[in-house]
Amino acid sequence: MDIVYPYKLSGTGEELRYSLRSLKNLPHDEVWIVGDKPPWVQNVNYIRVPQNGPSKWANSRKNILTACEHPDISDDFILFNDDFFVMEEIQYVPTLHRGLITEVVDNFKRRNVNSKYVAGLVETAEMLRWAGVPDPMYAYNLHIPMVINKAKMLECFDYLKALSLPHVPYCFHLRSYYGNFWQIGGTQAKDVKISNNRSPVPPGPFLSTNNSSFRTNRVFQDRLTKKLNKRSIYERG
Repeated sequence: MDIVYPYKLSGTGEELRYSLRSLKNLPHDEVWIVGDKPPWVQNVNYIRVPQNGPSKWANSRKNILTACEHPDISDDFILFNDDFFVMEEIQYVPTLHRGLITEVVDNFKRRNVNSKYVAGLVETAEMLRWAGVPDPMYAYNLHIPMVINKAKMLECFDYLKALSLPHVPYCFHLRSYYGNFWQIGGTQAKDVKISNNRSPVPPGPFLSTNNSSFRTNRVFQDRLTKKLNKRSIYERG
């Protein structure tokens, strides 16, 4: 399978550099970057898409739609983000979810998290109900790679368009929409996002960060630089 990164350039793109290095731990075919491309990246396929949407989620959706419409990308591909890292050798990407959407939302609210991200997950579940998707619905918003089928994702986009909604929620959870629309199932797992410089670094093959924790979490930085210290074929000098 090919690997696809929907990407908007941020700084020098160091997260992407290490994510590309981590691909040595996952068998794959071509690598595609859709959106922006840092000047140091090489040996990838690139589709330029202006990143001028109203939000990062809108830009990401546009990039994913463009990838699904491209005839040269494999029918099944692995969807990555630039801050996803494969820290151990694996043979395939498992299908994982975070648990029931209702339980995930309740957990956020118990921690007094009432962000656009949480509201978007609630709205995404409501849109799935409009599409006739039955419970249980799972949250696929784990910060790990996910296998996507182009034709199935395009059908999701077509269905959303056919709903003639006044708008798509600001933070629409496309992965959760896709996973539940096609009822892909999977196994429940804990998220691997490292949210700040004090967050523990979870074990296992996957890690993810944000712009701050990538630079300030010393345990993560130590593991990253030890595991991924060699330049990959995807980067110049």
